[in-house]
Amino acid sequence: MSMPDAASDMNRRDVVAAALAAAVAVVGSSPANADMLKAACTYADCPGAPKGAAYELELLEVKPSKFTGKGYSYSRPNDTYFKRVTSPSSLRNPGSILFRDKNDADIAIFSDVQEINNKDGSFSPTLVDSYTKNFGEKFKLIAQTGPAKQAGYDLWTYEYVVETELGGKYQKLHFISAFAASQTNIYVVNAQAKEESWAAVGPALTTCVKSLKAQE
Repeated sequence: MSMPDAASDMNRRDVVAAALAAAVAVVGSSPANADMLKAACTYADCPGAPKGAAYELELLEVKPSKFTGKGYSYSRPNDTYFKRVTSPSSLRNPGSILFRDKNDADIAIFSDVQEINNKDGSFSPTLVDSYTKNFGEKFKLIAQTGPAKQAGYDLWTYEYVVETELGGKYQKLHFISAFAASQTNIYVVNAQAKEESWAAVGPALTTCVKSLKAQE
């Protein structure tokens, strides 16, 4: 691999590991991918979900395709509680999927797949380093696991809080992200909610993200 190719590959790995890890990609001190926080429902009217009810989960199975690698699956709140929505980010990434809580648009689950060159098995997410560099004390890592060896891929999870500008004021967003890296693809599932909502919805969102399975 030539030096330019190596640099390009490293930059791509940084983008995948940091930007796709969360709904926010870091540019300066604010999220570049903030459109995820503002996406509207696919339909003109999204009937509200039962308020105060615990999420009911169902398995989402994503079939193999040009944009979704060899396919993957994870649990997500069913259509009673969450609605699939579109955003500029999801339109730019045809294989990505974005769901939002019908009652609270700041509660969301996002998934995507990107091709990587990981033939040597050296891939490792750079989320912690990237977020520490760009957010400083506004980034707090709560927990991480991995790499856990699975059949055909390595798996990492990260739970963290980022204080960022949202709706014209700084607020804390709580995230949990999972990465499944094979030799040729990185599968990412990310869930988020405002910090004040995490106690109520965090356990279910954590279950969803940690259920990620790549069909590698």
